[in-house]
Amino acid sequence: MSGIAVSYGIADEAGVKRMLGKLEHRGDTTDIKTMQNMALGYRKNNMNEEKHPGKTDTVASIGKTSAICDGYLLSSKQFEHDCSNLVTKYFQNKGLKSMDALEGNYALAVTDGDSLLLARDQFGIKPLYYGRQNDIMYFASEVKALLEVTADINIFPPGHYYIPGQGFQTFTRETNKVAKVTDNPEQAAFSLKQLIIRAVEKRYLQNEHPGILLSGGLDSSIIAAAVRQTSDKIQTFAVGLAGSPDLEAASLVARHLGTEHHEHVYTKEEIMAVLSKVIYYLESFDAPLVQSAIANYFASKLAAAAGCRSVLCGEGADELFGGYHYVKNLGSEEAMQKEFENIFFIGHAMGFQRVDRMNSANSLESHIPFMDLQILDFAAATPLDWKIYGPQQVEKWILRRAFEDELPEKVVWRRKAQFSHGTNCNTIMDDISDARITDEEFEIAKKQNDDVLLRTKEEYLYYSIFKDHFPQETAIKSVVQWSELAGDIC
Repeated sequence: MSGIAVSYGIADEAGVKRMLGKLEHRGDTTDIKTMQNMALGYRKNNMNEEKHPGKTDTVASIGKTSAICDGYLLSSKQFEHDCSNLVTKYFQNKGLKSMDALEGNYALAVTDGDSLLLARDQFGIKPLYYGRQNDIMYFASEVKALLEVTADINIFPPGHYYIPGQGFQTFTRETNKVAKVTDNPEQAAFSLKQLIIRAVEKRYLQNEHPGILLSGGLDSSIIAAAVRQTSDKIQTFAVGLAGSPDLEAASLVARHLGTEHHEHVYTKEEIMAVLSKVIYYLESFDAPLVQSAIANYFASKLAAAAGCRSVLCGEGADELFGGYHYVKNLGSEEAMQKEFENIFFIGHAMGFQRVDRMNSANSLESHIPFMDLQILDFAAATPLDWKIYGPQQVEKWILRRAFEDELPEKVVWRRKAQFSHGTNCNTIMDDISDARITDEEFEIAKKQNDDVLLRTKEEYLYYSIFKDHFPQETAIKSVVQWSELAGDIC
């Protein structure tokens, strides 16, 4: 976890410094490198302090090539902490061709002292925004940082790189549509299990004192079960309101796997105390996303308090293996497949944004094993009727079957619940918004904000808090809202 800030056109060191100041939660060390017409700013958590006592992460430079990178890159079959150094080496040796060699989650900037390139991973797991002010281009990891220098806020598109004077170009990696998957669904489930275990192995870095955010749902439980295959010491973290089904299910999984389990039962008062902070860090007012972010924030805070520097999350499985109920009602296989692709490619502004922002808010790195390239290829080649299976249309069937022997039956076949529903957060937020906003206020607000989707009083409450933090119109337009149809998206 780190943050980047860049100016191009002039070396605006003061502006980059202000941007980095707004990214304080993303790291405890900073560095700025200025050149004739650009400045590269870097903020990163010094997670390697046990291996390299006293080491301070800086902008990586080899010869004339310098780079900064928020993220993790796969190198020598392990994820590299210092991906800035890796990016520098790749680009010095291969230039633009090195884009094909980058595997991992990243937002990066690299320069040879004259030209500049910025890039964001294919699915936007790591955040990046850009804007212009006069003749200067600015880039930053979060909206709040970019607003320090410009009111022009734009989402840097996932799967693209940008070179000044040449604009945005895609480097989208095609998943292997013809990846070989056996004709036997049972054998395929076994193969998937091995891929998930290997993906977890690559990301479960002991020197980060990793934890698992365990909702008690299928996906995070599978991550915990996969870790159990390679490690005896596992810390799991679960949160919810009193009586929430997520707490009960997570406790069941933790006992079954023998983890060191941590729980936090939060209250309505605690939600109210952190709501403004959650929306500030999340940079969204989309109602389902904010609901799930509240629980995510509490879970991340719990993990950070226990000494974790990174957490593993179950994000991505629903998109890859057919986890959304409403899609079943679309009729044809073609329509269902198309909708899952739509969901997947909007993930950068939904679940992936929540995971990045809430964990970063508590200075934690996020790892998402389901987004491993081999798992992506496998999912692309898996028949839809192995994902949504049988007459009862069991969602994520192949995933459930893969780990059926490793988890309690009650959890393996548990119906997907939205994160906020499993923690009971949604019901409390209805009560809070009803108490704070009258019907008349809500109706007036909808008429005054016809360019914003305000579906409920709750969403208007979030929107009002968001506007207090980010009143700029461009900041409001940077928020992606999901349709009413996909109410369980987050």
